[in-house]
Amino acid sequence: MSESFPSQHAEKSPWSRRLAKGCVGALLFVIVAIIVTNIVIKNFVANRLEEELEKKGLKAKIGDFDYSIFRKQIIIKDFYAIPTASDDFKKYGKIKLDRGTITISSQRENGITELYLEGAEMKMGSVDTMNFIPEVLMEAKGLKFNNPVEFGGGSLLEFKEVKFDYAKSTADGGTHFRQVRIDIQRVNIVRNKKGLWLTDLMGEAQKKVQKMQDSKDSPAIDDLKITIAEISFQDLATNDPPIVLKVGKVITANNTKNPRAYGLSVILQLAGIVYEAKKKSGF
Repeated sequence: MSESFPSQHAEKSPWSRRLAKGCVGALLFVIVAIIVTNIVIKNFVANRLEEELEKKGLKAKIGDFDYSIFRKQIIIKDFYAIPTASDDFKKYGKIKLDRGTITISSQRENGITELYLEGAEMKMGSVDTMNFIPEVLMEAKGLKFNNPVEFGGGSLLEFKEVKFDYAKSTADGGTHFRQVRIDIQRVNIVRNKKGLWLTDLMGEAQKKVQKMQDSKDSPAIDDLKITIAEISFQDLATNDPPIVLKVGKVITANNTKNPRAYGLSVILQLAGIVYEAKKKSGF
């Protein structure tokens, strides 16, 4: 007489099937709940940020908002803002940001341990990338400062890279940099349609520097180096393209006894470099 054994493929009991379906359903519900909650939280925070910025004079719109609890980061994408005050709008214009990442910590006074920006743009200039660690480092690549509107509003200074390494604050509590490296690809000097060169305003800049250099509002710098690759000259009264000269000049300032005394030295060295290049350009 042969014995019968239960088949390995025997059909599961109705109770087992219901349990399995219940577990799958519960898992799906949890996943959906997490996704929905995440969307609600992100929208809520984004709306609150927009409201707070409007209180501070910025009509803002955040295209996308994300966060990471594990990395303690807030990520903002496709940010767009317009200053509500007319004076601020004239100064800054429309403000755009492709992506911004803020790393936060409760151990810091302002809560921010690192700020990273990509594709930031406003009226006065733009930057491809910028990394800022308070009291440690500020580094930017693809930075541009624009000319005033009366000088065409185009690019004035085009930087390859800018790097500021912080040191301990000065005795009077002012900002102090151990080392500053500024790599300028091009300085664009223009003459406006009224016949005024931007360099004609150099005297005013010199007076401001002299007034600031002994104040704690002027940062102290132990070691400063500025390299300039090119200088261009253009007359906006004509349709002629700019004349570009390769100069390859270096400006340095190193005064540990008086680390705020670099301003006037830099202005004078820059004025000499521009004057020499202008003569070569034929203007």
